[in-house]
Amino acid sequence: MALHTAGDLLNFHPHIHSLGLHGALDPEGNFHLLDSVDTEYLTRQLANHVFNALLEAALLDQDTVNAMKSWEHSGFHVFIGVPVFHHDSDARRFLARYLKKSPVINPRLELIESADQPIVRVHKVTDDGSQCRDFDPLSFLAELSQHIPDMW
Repeated sequence: MALHTAGDLLNFHPHIHSLGLHGALDPEGNFHLLDSVDTEYLTRQLANHVFNALLEAALLDQDTVNAMKSWEHSGFHVFIGVPVFHHDSDARRFLARYLKKSPVINPRLELIESADQPIVRVHKVTDDGSQCRDFDPLSFLAELSQHIPDMW
């Protein structure tokens, strides 16, 4: 499980990337694949656990939690991808890198030096077009530094 704080354009977008079993182990150690997973149930459970933790830490009050639970789009979502099997080392490596990915990657960065002041442009390509966000170099570094985990 990895906490990420940046969206594709370096905007504040806290979210979690996580890996989990698509099944369970029995007492003998045999793995049993689930036929289906109820993502709506998992989403509700995730939201409830997060809200309870925020309430216990006194970071939210019950009125705020109730209001957030009434929103049409709560901000909570569980995505279940295709299963990755133990022998698929390429897929496992991809997922491991994705869990710890950088807030930006080089192919999405552009340095524009022809302007009066250099511009750092961050690109996001979507199915319905592309978006970008421009920064002066110092602002880019300031924005990027907010998304570096304070692990030490």
